[in-house]
Amino acid sequence: MIILTAGVTAVYLYPSLAGAGNGQTSATSTIFSGGVASTTSSRANTTTVTALSNFTVSYFTTSYSTTTFTAGGWQEWAVLNATLGYYKTQWYIHNAWNYTFNVQQTGSSPVLVSDIIEVIGPLSVSGNWTTQYNLNYTRISELNVTVQYSPPSNYYPVIGFSSHNSTGINETIQFNSTQQKAISTAVANGTVKAFMGQSPTFVDAAWLFPAGNKTFGGDYVVEIFQVNGPKTLVAFVNTSTNQVVSTYNSTRAIRVCFSNGPCFSSPWGS
Repeated sequence: MIILTAGVTAVYLYPSLAGAGNGQTSATSTIFSGGVASTTSSRANTTTVTALSNFTVSYFTTSYSTTTFTAGGWQEWAVLNATLGYYKTQWYIHNAWNYTFNVQQTGSSPVLVSDIIEVIGPLSVSGNWTTQYNLNYTRISELNVTVQYSPPSNYYPVIGFSSHNSTGINETIQFNSTQQKAISTAVANGTVKAFMGQSPTFVDAAWLFPAGNKTFGGDYVVEIFQVNGPKTLVAFVNTSTNQVVSTYNSTRAIRVCFSNGPCFSSPWGS
């Protein structure tokens, strides 16, 4: 999902908390417009309640390429290079769960271009799949980073930086007995064990694959996410034989690439 407004490219990089491309149905767009928002996620048959003001979260897992944006003579990739690489920005996004950017021209004499960066995380996880996970996306931040462009220069100095921070998002994940049976089979598998042993992880979802699928129909899909990185692992579990029939490694990272080569990813460095 790419959200475009007139003259502005609004790129929402929030990856799906429910994994990529697995046919699972979870909230694809949740808008927090003040007060408390309640979202039910099918991944764990549980309800997530978050309190957040004036913040939009768009969940998706689509990467795409774009051309260089040159309105006003400036180039979008160069603005992103300056604003995302800025040392104050890096303090927020370097270890964040993910971030978004929205570049727009805000002045013409001189030419000013701002990057509005929404940052969520880092993520802290407690609990386990047998009882309950507690996920705390510890901080929500909105950064406004402004550069000045003097054509035909290729220099984009940062002349303004501001940040607005608010309380992070809290989420709980619980699994029923059938889901737990599938998870217990998955985590006993050697490949899954190796993945979970590399760094802190949590089980994000366990759900029944559509019966019509000829390969994995009727199997349970168990998704495991890396806490402090973008790696994910998916295991297909046959609960009748209590065996993992297949696994594959994936990622929740999103990459935005420009026609002249530069790419930017969320989470940073992924």
